[in-house]
Amino acid sequence: MIVSEIYTNQSIVILGLGRSGIALAEALTQSGAKVLVWDDNPDVLLKACERGLEALNRNKKDQWRGVDILLVSPGVPFLYPKIHNIILEASKAQVPIDNDIGMFFNILETTKKNFKIPPKVIAVTGSNGKSTTSSLIHHILIKAGTTVQFGGNIGKAVFELNPVQNEEVIVLELSSYQLEVAKRLSPDIAIFTNFSPDHLDRHGGVQGYFSAKKRLFDSGYSNTSIINIDSKEGLLLLNQNASSNQDSQSIRVTSGPLTNTKDWTVGCFLDRLVEMKEGKEVFSMPLKSLKNIPGVHNQENICLAYAACKAIGIESKVIKAAVKSYVGLKHRIQLVGIRHGVKYINDSKATNSDSASVALKTFKNIHWICGGEKKEEKLTNLAFNAKFVKKVYVIGEDPTEFAAQLGFDPHELCGSMEDAVKLASEEAIPGDIVLLSPAAASFDQYQNFEKRGEHFIELVKKIL
Repeated sequence: MIVSEIYTNQSIVILGLGRSGIALAEALTQSGAKVLVWDDNPDVLLKACERGLEALNRNKKDQWRGVDILLVSPGVPFLYPKIHNIILEASKAQVPIDNDIGMFFNILETTKKNFKIPPKVIAVTGSNGKSTTSSLIHHILIKAGTTVQFGGNIGKAVFELNPVQNEEVIVLELSSYQLEVAKRLSPDIAIFTNFSPDHLDRHGGVQGYFSAKKRLFDSGYSNTSIINIDSKEGLLLLNQNASSNQDSQSIRVTSGPLTNTKDWTVGCFLDRLVEMKEGKEVFSMPLKSLKNIPGVHNQENICLAYAACKAIGIESKVIKAAVKSYVGLKHRIQLVGIRHGVKYINDSKATNSDSASVALKTFKNIHWICGGEKKEEKLTNLAFNAKFVKKVYVIGEDPTEFAAQLGFDPHELCGSMEDAVKLASEEAIPGDIVLLSPAAASFDQYQNFEKRGEHFIELVKKIL
């Protein structure tokens, strides 16, 4: 738990009591702050009170008098699709608004003078690949003997981390929900994995979504920016970052031909990672043999992680050895098992069409389980990338609509995961792949994508 005396005696309200909200409330209470909490779910609020936390009195007329700050959890809509009443009330009362990420960076900046060698923060954002990239960085640093912690949008909430130490590295995966609210964002290394439209209702459209991601780089605090330039958004970010922050360095990452290589560039081309500096190749390593993390998208993730670890001082040969031992993330193109020559792959983390397209391009002879709470209005790019799909099995509360927008035949309207796994396993033959890659959120049937993936794993293990 991270505690800090800088919030002693402050009056703080926390909105949203998921994992990060509870961790924040307990840490600030330990720090000597007066903490009031709120969650719209009465059962969640009751459990928080049973843990010793005090609920905000919503009937008190002057409830914002004396409040120093409102902290908003990432699960609470900040402005779109509808601003929460508590956020609106705090805004009218001119109460500052922040979140756990902003508080975390504020504590680090305020206490840096207390460290002989201050800790460094590597922050990773983007639409897809940020979990694999951040977890791979964490893995490499462990193998290199670095003291490291890992959290943010994956694993531990930031205030669940252990007290920060000298020379330590903190690896954070940061979502757009976290970035849009945080007042301070000051990583030493900021990473942009890629960009595709997502969470559009939450950000008021694609521009709002990109603006949230871009905030990680707008602060001007990072010494190094690592940017995948294979999208127009990445190119724009690189250009703006170079012109606005002359004291920082940028590392370009690309899966295309290595052009304009006077800049520090890490590319994956023809199944090789190549590092270029001053127009010269300084290191390369093969990528095709890495069976634990397959696909071109993972080659890009490896390049991003390689660049981050080089920027922090890890030798290339150490990174190469560590990458070979990385086994990948659960729920992201995860091999569950093989039965009668049929592979079962769990890709439940593919909650949008771009992420699912990656899996569809990685395998052949696919029996594809997809569907759920749809995010995008159009699914046309999925049909374009489904040339290796033999049949589709649609799950979710409304499989008919999803199937109609997908426009792929043959397909089965299954609804439940049980029916989809049963049908796919009966129809698959040796050499086929049964792939769960939903291209949709899980909330119509599951608490989160992890629960959806765990259900798939449970069903598959019964037939293995």
